[in-house]
Amino acid sequence: MTIDDVFRLLELIRSIHPDLTCGQAQTLLEIMRHDDPPTMSELASRTNSPITSISRHCAQFGPVRRITPKAFDLIRLSRDPEDRRVTRIELSPKGKLLQKQIREIISR
Repeated sequence: MTIDDVFRLLELIRSIHPDLTCGQAQTLLEIMRHDDPPTMSELASRTNSPITSISRHCAQFGPVRRITPKAFDLIRLSRDPEDRRVTRIELSPKGKLLQKQIREIISR
């Protein structure tokens, strides 16, 4: 990966929203990092973030506006079929497209 690739990656992430924080970007990239949908707790552990922060970020990245005026529609929340108390975070079609673009930049 070249420095130009890093800048392309940063521009792509900033295209989501110009005021995206580092914590939000980290959360989103961690969701995209693995093909297996993480739980809220797993994501909090991987990013070393409080689960309340992860919940806020997921609310912003989801299909419905809850906290901010604009919903990004990058993820979907679903119940784990084995344990209905657990929420899994899956990429939406728009999120999968962004994941593909990010992986193309990284794989150069």
